[in-house]
Amino acid sequence: MQKQILFFLLLTFFIGQNILAQSIGSITMERFENLPNGSLNTLFDAPNYPDNPDFTTELTSFEIPTDIANYYGVRVSGLLHAPETGTYYFWIASDDFSRLDLSTDESQTNVNEIASIPGWTNSREWDKYASQASIGIDLVAGQRYAILAYVKENIGSDNMAVGWRKPSDGPGSVPSEIIPGTVLSPFGTPVTGITLDNGTVSLAIGGSTTLNATVVPMDASNNSVVWTSSNPAIASVNALGIVDAIAEGTATITATTVDGGFTASTNITVSGSGGPSQGTSVWSEANTTASYTGEVAIGRATVPIGYKLAVEGFVRAREVRVDQDTWPDYVFDKGYDLPTLEDIQKHIQEKGHLPNIPSAQEVKANGVELGKMNKSLLEKIEELTLYLFQQNERIKVLEKQLNK
Repeated sequence: MQKQILFFLLLTFFIGQNILAQSIGSITMERFENLPNGSLNTLFDAPNYPDNPDFTTELTSFEIPTDIANYYGVRVSGLLHAPETGTYYFWIASDDFSRLDLSTDESQTNVNEIASIPGWTNSREWDKYASQASIGIDLVAGQRYAILAYVKENIGSDNMAVGWRKPSDGPGSVPSEIIPGTVLSPFGTPVTGITLDNGTVSLAIGGSTTLNATVVPMDASNNSVVWTSSNPAIASVNALGIVDAIAEGTATITATTVDGGFTASTNITVSGSGGPSQGTSVWSEANTTASYTGEVAIGRATVPIGYKLAVEGFVRAREVRVDQDTWPDYVFDKGYDLPTLEDIQKHIQEKGHLPNIPSAQEVKANGVELGKMNKSLLEKIEELTLYLFQQNERIKVLEKQLNK
């Protein structure tokens, strides 16, 4: 009974941690429960394996929680970011059966078994079986390698950990450490390409246009893009893909994906004497106040439609006040519809960001509205506070049961 209660406590804790977890610095653990007694094949043959685990969380090192339940299987998977170039050695320890796979690159299709446990070991017992240690494996600093571990727990003291020795650790018969989260990240959807909405654009001097990049696939985990100009003296481009025509001539604007280095380009032709549009503006003075009706561009040629001021550069001030008509006190109203953690987790798994928070792609394309973003962040903090209240009440109940 105490083991099941401890399992529930850990489950509650890890779900709460998922709300705060960042994808970098962790590796994914998936648990498949209520499996029959047997070897790893009982995990691989389970009807809900591999797509429908009973529980998923992120681990901040390559070690699962110990002594939590019986008759379950676990898959731990993600990317290993090699910190050094040279020969590495890997170990696995587990109760019960386990296997450690490592790929020659970041693809799961190229994995090879490098270590295994044919029975069981105590927690972090590294030298019980010859098979639980790998041979020397050469990795290259900065490269990512798919790494996966599987364990099948039957009954008893369940555990699983993966350790290593890096090239700088020198030779040894046991790991120098459990592989830390600082060199691990979960699998994501890789980028396969990028396109731009225009292949050629003509502008007059002083003109401006916005290029829109589409990263493929749409659910790619890292859709960040870097913009460059072949001749910034002719046409410059900023981090949002906004192109300003500076002088007569031609330039090529290129968008490059951070993941994979895929590129797409637009040819810009700048002609004519041009100059920024004049529009209408009116200066007026009243007492000690001078006011200006019109748009102001600083460090750039144009002001985007709908804005009064556009600055290409940094703005420094002692204080900025943003007016707001509403504030998230409504989260603490009795009738507030607090999303379940399961709904939050599902949304993150499908969208890659919290509900009502813009994605990285949206922020890159549109920037951040400070007032709206601060309101949304406070809403999430207040929701998290409610989750902690709920978690605290459950822990109190469980503590009472443990004390009986």
